[in-house]
Amino acid sequence: MNDLLLHYPDNPALIPDQIEAMLDGQPLTVRKYSRFDEPLYVVQAETDPGTEHEVHLVFKRKYRSLSLHPKRLGLSLDPQKKGASIRFSGAPYLVVECDALGYLVLLFEPPGDIPEGDGVVMATDRGIASDFHTVQTEAIQNALNEISASEDLHTLRLPAGTYRCGDLHFPSNVRLHLDAGALLKASDHAKDIGNPAMKGADWNRASFLNADGAENVSITGQGIVDGNRTVLDMERYFKGLLLFRNCRNVTFDSVTFADSCGWGVTPRHCTGVTAHRVKILNNRPRFGCINTDGLNPDSCENVLIDHCFFHTGDDAVAVKTTNYRCEPGSVRNVKVRDLLAINNSATAKIGTETLGEVMEDIHFERVDAVRTCRLCVVDAYDVAAIRNCSFRECHVHELDGNWEDEGVIDIRMPREGMGFRPLKGEAVIENLLLESIHAEDPEAPSSVLIRMDGDKPALRNLTVRNFTCGGIPSELKEERI
Repeated sequence: MNDLLLHYPDNPALIPDQIEAMLDGQPLTVRKYSRFDEPLYVVQAETDPGTEHEVHLVFKRKYRSLSLHPKRLGLSLDPQKKGASIRFSGAPYLVVECDALGYLVLLFEPPGDIPEGDGVVMATDRGIASDFHTVQTEAIQNALNEISASEDLHTLRLPAGTYRCGDLHFPSNVRLHLDAGALLKASDHAKDIGNPAMKGADWNRASFLNADGAENVSITGQGIVDGNRTVLDMERYFKGLLLFRNCRNVTFDSVTFADSCGWGVTPRHCTGVTAHRVKILNNRPRFGCINTDGLNPDSCENVLIDHCFFHTGDDAVAVKTTNYRCEPGSVRNVKVRDLLAINNSATAKIGTETLGEVMEDIHFERVDAVRTCRLCVVDAYDVAAIRNCSFRECHVHELDGNWEDEGVIDIRMPREGMGFRPLKGEAVIENLLLESIHAEDPEAPSSVLIRMDGDKPALRNLTVRNFTCGGIPSELKEERI
C-alpha cells in the first residue's frame, strides 16, 4: 500500500468512492478528505500547458446540477447522465460543484522541476526512510543543517513516501523538495513537538515548520506538508503549520499544505516572499468558524501570491501587521492574483490586525471565491495608514451567511475593542479602488458596506467601479456606528 494514502481516511486506490476521473483517456486518482464537514475530493495531475486536454468525470450518485469555477475562465462544462466532460488548455485550477457530492477540486500542474545533480541530497542517503510511524525529526533537521553549512549543497529531496517528524527549523540557503507522493507529516505525539506545556498561551510557540532570520529558503514540489490537526488540536501544540520570521528570499512552489492546527502559512517580518501554485487544504466547517487562515503576510514587504487554491476554515488571504512579541512592522508591495478559494470569513482581506505604521500598495486581482462569507474586506482595526490598495476582478459564487457580518465588500473602521484585545488606535484608509467586483447570487447584500465611528473622515478617496450582484449594478452604503 502507498503510505501516502494513509493520510486520507478513505483509500481511493482500493475502495472506489463516488467519483471517477480520466484525463485524456487515462484514469486519475481521486482522493477524498472525508474528515472535513463537507467532503472534499481532490485530483492532481500534470498537463502540457501548450496542449488542449479533456477531463471526463463519472459520478456514482444522481445529481441535479453541476457548476464549474472559476467562471471567468469561460470553460465549458458538458453535463451528462452520469458525469461531465471539461475541455481546457494549460494547467488551471478548477472546482466542480456537485449538489450530491460537494466539491471536486481539479489541480492541473505543468510538469514539475525534479532537482538532480551534485547539490541535491536524497533523504535516503542520510538515513531518512519512508516510515509512517517512526519519528525522524533529528535526521531531517541534521540534513537541513548540513546543507546550510555547505557551499556545494542546496536541496534536500524527499522521494515519494511518508516522513513523520516534530517541529523543524530551517536555516539559510536550503531548499526542501517533496516529490509527488511525498508526505511530510507532524508526529502524533506531543513529546515530539515543541513545548506542549504552553497550552496555547504563547503566540510565538513552535509551528510545524519554522525559520527565524534565514535567507534563501524554499519549499517546493508536488508533495504534501500535513500539520496533523485531526490529532494535534489547534489550542495546545502548534500555533500553525508554518511560521517564518525575519527572513529574506522565501519561496513556496507547487507544494500542498494540509490540516493546519492554526493559521496555515505565515511569513512575518519577511522581505521577498513568493507563493506560486500553493495549495492549502483545511476543513471549512459547515457551521461556525475555525481559525485556520490560509496565507497571512504579516508585516512583510515584496510579496507575491500567485495562482493558488485555498480551502480554509477562516480567511483565505489576510494581509496583517501584528505585534505578538515583536514590534509591528509596515506592509509594502503585496500582490495576490489568480486565487481560487473555498473559505469562511473573508477571501481577500486587509486586517484585522493593522498595528503597523503603514500598509501600502496591497493589490488583489482575479480572486474567485466559490463559497465564502465575505469577499473583499478592509478591517482597519488599529493605527495603520492603509493606502494605495485595490481589489480588481473579484468574483463570488455563493455567500452562505456563515458569519455574522456577511457581505461582498466590507470596509470596517471600528472604534471599540474586540473580545481578545483592546483597540490600539484609529486607522486611516486612503486611495482604495474596488473595480469589477461581482456576486452571482442576486440575494447577496447589494451594497458596499462601510462602517465607521461618528464623522471622523478616516476614509479618503474611495473609488468603486462595476460592482454587481446577480447582474444588477450595486451601490455604496455608509453606516455610522
